[in-house]
Amino acid sequence: MKAGKSTALECTLALLTATALSFVRVRLWPNGGEVTLFSLLPLIVISRRQGTHAGLLCSLCYGLIRLFAERSALAPLGFWPALGAAALGYIFSCTAIGFSSVRTARRHASARDFALSMGIAFGTRCLLAYPALLIKAVDTIGVFSAKAFGWALGQEATGMLPEAVLTIIAALLLNEWTRLMDRQGLLIDASAI
Repeated sequence: MKAGKSTALECTLALLTATALSFVRVRLWPNGGEVTLFSLLPLIVISRRQGTHAGLLCSLCYGLIRLFAERSALAPLGFWPALGAAALGYIFSCTAIGFSSVRTARRHASARDFALSMGIAFGTRCLLAYPALLIKAVDTIGVFSAKAFGWALGQEATGMLPEAVLTIIAALLLNEWTRLMDRQGLLIDASAI
């Protein structure tokens, strides 16, 4: 199989897996704060295996799929607030996950570099998603107030941050497992097949 076809196939499988996992939701708190368990992990794996360009493209496609799957959340908003919330909350914030391999261009990058790359990716995602939540809150309440600011911050703290922490821990464990298996010679190089 050629390299371009195998990359496209891997990206497609990661996209399908991430989309399927995005529908598995766990409620952490009674008044909100849903977490989609490990839905971003396939995107991190693609970014790590195929590079930042493939990771960004796959993450962008995932953001568009999530936007269309959850478009009812934007329905009560006006046109411009919905457009801003869609761009920041779904498209740009999901695309930021593609940066999870930006510091790990080497095959055997350290766990510290991998953790730093994922911190950059998830930090960017949270920073982009917060204004989208704030737009939703202001449009729903009708005025920019401390209540809107607090609601958006609460949604961020009870939903996105726990998801980021769980996904980063899972990705670091997966990274260390693959490094251990590679060191012992138990991993098969797909390009050699």
